[in-house]
Amino acid sequence: MTVETVLLFALAAVAVTVLVRCVADRTGLPAAALLTIVGIGYALLPGPNITLEPDVVLTFVLPPLLYSAALDSSLLAIRRNLRTVVSLSVVLVLVTALAIGVAFEVFVAGATLATGIAVGAAVAPPDPVAALAVGRKVGLPVKLITLIQGEGLLNDATALTTLSVAVAAASGAGFSFPSALAPPSESVDTKR
Repeated sequence: MTVETVLLFALAAVAVTVLVRCVADRTGLPAAALLTIVGIGYALLPGPNITLEPDVVLTFVLPPLLYSAALDSSLLAIRRNLRTVVSLSVVLVLVTALAIGVAFEVFVAGATLATGIAVGAAVAPPDPVAALAVGRKVGLPVKLITLIQGEGLLNDATALTTLSVAVAAASGAGFSFPSALAPPSESVDTKR
């Protein structure tokens, strides 16, 4: 794909984003939900599509989004509700990834548990943007908004860590807890 084509796609994406924002302001619908619908519509269109490398997304797309969400959050309020935030963002994401992994292994012929957990980790963390937009409009309590913000900041990290461990287990010789818990400089021999 040429540089001109990529720039044309970027310009079109900005124009669509501005247009969707105008529609959202006039209709009162959440812009995140409208952008999701537009994205699904674009994916169904025939023609060229841009594919992004995962490293580009993890390096250039995700950090600014998390930074913006962190600026909008109150660290003190999140610390006051830390137990609930951690249970939602870590425990619930891990349980969801594991449940999807087990179901994937059981119902998909030839699939392994590690592959299923990788799929589960990819779909486990919910995106809080639309929920926060709707929640603020309907006047949800501040504590609930804080829980959604805190969970949104931490669930991506949990899912990315789970995904990387599951992919390593699926592509390698397997997974062992001693190797996962050992510092990176040490190697743990689990075959004794």
